[in-house]
Amino acid sequence: MRNPEWNQKRTFKRGEVFFVDLPAEPPVEPDPSRILRGSHRCVVLFDSDFPRKTVTILPITSLYNQEGEKKETTRTDLILSAKDYAAADNTYRGTIVKDSFIKTEQIRSISRHLLERKVGELLPEDMISLDLLLISSLQLQKTISQLIEYEVEKRLLSGAQRKDINMER
Repeated sequence: MRNPEWNQKRTFKRGEVFFVDLPAEPPVEPDPSRILRGSHRCVVLFDSDFPRKTVTILPITSLYNQEGEKKETTRTDLILSAKDYAAADNTYRGTIVKDSFIKTEQIRSISRHLLERKVGELLPEDMISLDLLLISSLQLQKTISQLIEYEVEKRLLSGAQRKDINMER
């Protein structure tokens, strides 16, 4: 059961994993929604301090259905191995208890009151993989390339200006 006062002043950190009772979307016909709902582990995408009323999360779901068949995943889903988390130290152990995956296309902001019990944190290497998949999922490759080009040009120009100043001396 949620305790709104308990979550009110809490700080949620990037990479932490919580149980969340994800609200259902209103039905849209003729295609039923594939948006996850109900109780799921979710990873916090960025730090959220009070008085921010929302937390941005990604849902985590089991990699296998009830019949033991592997669920369909996409190239932007991040598969999480239960073995990796079982072998990790206490910060990460128990975060993922069965093979699962993060659905990067289902980013959502939810009320901080919906976050229930913290179960752990994603492994650092999984956070790096998640960041790379988010770049792809959000189609940010071109933007990142432009930012890198801009930064390289800025540094080259700055270096050239320093060289010119040194030559004048």
